[in-house]
Amino acid sequence: SLGNTIDFLLCAKRDARSAERFFRKALKVAHSQLPRVINVDKNAAYPIAVEELKTEEIIA
Repeated sequence: SLGNTIDFLLCAKRDARSAERFFRKALKVAHSQLPRVINVDKNAAYPIAVEELKTEEIIA
């Protein structure tokens, strides 16, 4: 709610697999809360990764 950055990733490939790996890494950090909102750019890989995480009930 304060707009703090949880994590960021710079890589050459921006596909669904790397997006999912990034989300898993960022969300499993013990000292963080689950984010209320996830802001990303318009890369097509993010919706695919988010749907996979929702299917596995990692995020709501």
